[in-house]
Amino acid sequence: MPLNPFLRCDCPCCGYPTLDQGADFEICLLCDWEDDGQGERDADEVRGGPNSDYSLREARANFARHLVMYREGHSRGNAPAQQKIKRELMAAYDAWRDAEPEARAALANEARRLERMFRATSSLSLDDD
Repeated sequence: MPLNPFLRCDCPCCGYPTLDQGADFEICLLCDWEDDGQGERDADEVRGGPNSDYSLREARANFARHLVMYREGHSRGNAPAQQKIKRELMAAYDAWRDAEPEARAALANEARRLERMFRATSSLSLDDD
């Protein structure tokens, strides 16, 4: 997982730069995958542990369908306000990756602003549970 100017690693599930370190049991802001070091070589393996009964491959497919690692019907990370900010944040990460070097600082700042907004909506939805 390569480092980038965000000084982060890409999540092995969603592919966005959300982890401070790879394989350090950190939970991804976007998809909720806990990075236990699983990667391409063992993406079909269900390890149990932090990601329960999900393989990395299934979690990726779930994220592609509904922006969270979980199967349909799981509510965590799926509130409409969270989905809206997630899409904006993903667009900001994508824009940053595609940008010329001189434009990246402003785009990184926008991504960080959206991360803060997403965390705020996430903590509000947890309070409602």
